[in-house]
Amino acid sequence: MSTIRNFDGTEFAYQRTRDDILHGRLQPGQPISQLKLAEQLGLSRGPLREAMRMLQRDGLLVAEFNHRFKVAPLDIADLEQAYAMRIALEPIAVRISIPNLTEQHFSTIAHDAQRAEEPGQTLDDPIIDLHTRFHIQLQAGAPPQLGEQCLHLLDRTERYRRFWSSAAPDRDEIVALSRAEHWQIYEAALARNAELAAELTVRQLARTAKQLISAIDPAYDAKVLRAAVQQSGLVIAD
Repeated sequence: MSTIRNFDGTEFAYQRTRDDILHGRLQPGQPISQLKLAEQLGLSRGPLREAMRMLQRDGLLVAEFNHRFKVAPLDIADLEQAYAMRIALEPIAVRISIPNLTEQHFSTIAHDAQRAEEPGQTLDDPIIDLHTRFHIQLQAGAPPQLGEQCLHLLDRTERYRRFWSSAAPDRDEIVALSRAEHWQIYEAALARNAELAAELTVRQLARTAKQLISAIDPAYDAKVLRAAVQQSGLVIAD
C-alpha cells in the first residue's frame, strides 16, 4: 500500500511537509508561507500549491483566505471523528489484507512491532515511524484505494497520538500496552486469523482514542466514537 506517485516536485513537497507536520516541526495552527517553503525546497509555486491541496485533503492543513494555508489545529472533535472512521475502515482492510500477505510482510510487521514506540524516543526519532509502518504493512494486501484512505486517517490520528504520548506522565506504561497490542495483532495475522486481527485492531484503536479524549477533556461526550465501536459489533467497556 502506498500513496507515492511519480516523485516530482509536488510529491517531494507533499512528503516533506507531511513529515514536518507529523513530527511536530510545523506546529498546530502555524501559518505556512508558500513563498518561503518554495524557496527552501527549491520548487516553483505550482507544485507546492498542489501539495498543499493534497495535505488539506488529508486533514493536515487548513485553507485560509487569499490561498493561504496553516497547519490544522488540534481539535478533539477531529480526533474523535478520525478514529471513528479508522474503526469503520481498518477492520475491512485487515480482513482483506491478511490472506494476501507474504513472508516479507510478516517479517517487517514483526520487526516494527518489536521496535515501535521504544522508551526514550523523541518526536524526531525515526523509530516512531515504525508505529505507522506497522499498520501500513498489516494492510498491504488490501486494495490500494482502501489502503490509501486508511493511511490518510492514520496520519490525522498520529498527530494527536504523538503529541499526547510524548508528554504523558505514564508514558512507559502506554508504550508497554501498545507494544503488547501490536504483538497480539501480529500473532493473529501470522496465524491467518483475519477476524481476530481485525477485532484486536478495533480494540486498540478504541482504547487509544478513549485515552486521548480523556487526557484532553474528560467531560467530552464521545458519541461518534461509541457509535463506531457499536457498529463494529464489539462490546468494549468504558
